[in-house]
Amino acid sequence: MLRTSSMNRSFISAQNAFFLSFSKCTHRKLSTALFWNASRLDYDEKLDFSSWKEVCDNVVLHRSDKVSTEEMISLAQDHHPTVIIAKEITVPTDVIQRLPDSVRLACEAGTGYNNWPLQATRQREKDLCNKPTYSTEAVAHMAITYLMNLSES
Repeated sequence: MLRTSSMNRSFISAQNAFFLSFSKCTHRKLSTALFWNASRLDYDEKLDFSSWKEVCDNVVLHRSDKVSTEEMISLAQDHHPTVIIAKEITVPTDVIQRLPDSVRLACEAGTGYNNWPLQATRQREKDLCNKPTYSTEAVAHMAITYLMNLSES
């Protein structure tokens, strides 16, 4: 799997821009942003999450690659986040059903929605977003690299 810091920084800055716009429109900060598995975004520990303080009163970074169902529920119930951010983890329906009412938005820190139970998310009236252009340029570069390597064989 191709993962670079620049792709993750792209996600962080795009999401910050979105939340900054939101907070300016509503004239208030979000209460809490919860990163269920922050180490998947910050695998080299070089991401600066401090800019989230512009849009959130509190940022909770659960630094783990893997998060159990019970940990997801516990973290959400303990911190009452407005926003939950996850990367490449499967979120079970049970988790969505047990989220506190404070959660208004769930974010996949990448492309696709295949890790989220869409029907349960809709039923709980939670918004869900992703980063559709996440790593587009890197994937294109990798595809060209593979083509060039294969053409030399």
